[in-house]
Amino acid sequence: VFDATSKIIGDKVDQFQKEQLALIKKGVNGIQQSDKTMINHLIIFAISVLVIGIVIAYLLSRSITNPINMLIRVSTTISNGDLSRPILSQSKDEIGQLSQSFEKMRSKLAIFILKVQTTSEHVSGASQQLQAISKEVAQASNVNVTAIQEISTGAESQMQSSGEIARAMEEMTRGVQLIAETTTIASDL
Repeated sequence: VFDATSKIIGDKVDQFQKEQLALIKKGVNGIQQSDKTMINHLIIFAISVLVIGIVIAYLLSRSITNPINMLIRVSTTISNGDLSRPILSQSKDEIGQLSQSFEKMRSKLAIFILKVQTTSEHVSGASQQLQAISKEVAQASNVNVTAIQEISTGAESQMQSSGEIARAMEEMTRGVQLIAETTTIASDL
């Protein structure tokens, strides 16, 4: 009886071992399958994160390079003398602040150039007026020179006449003195 019971127990233990081994193999296969699924999910997740990271990096770089390229184009336009295009930027970051500074500079430069042009026009007008006045002064000076020359000639003529009159007066004074002496002598006689 012992051998038969021992055999039955041995068979049952073997069967139990086989069932447990089958369950363990099934569990290991499930875990392996789960690991493969998890690894696949991790690979898909990593690829997704990588793609999203690349897209974000691209968009971020574009959000930086586009405004910088716009500022480069605007500064080139300004350096070529065209101050008519305003610099529009809605951004509040450092690039936006730089854009606003560029716009202030462009605006003030345009106002400065307009003032210089206006001043230049005023200076040109004043220069033309000065030229006209200079011509008038030159003509008046010529008239004055002619009048002064005529006055000088007249003064010389008057001076000569005055000299002649003075000589004539001296002669008349001598003649009057001679007549007076002659009259005195004649009255004494």
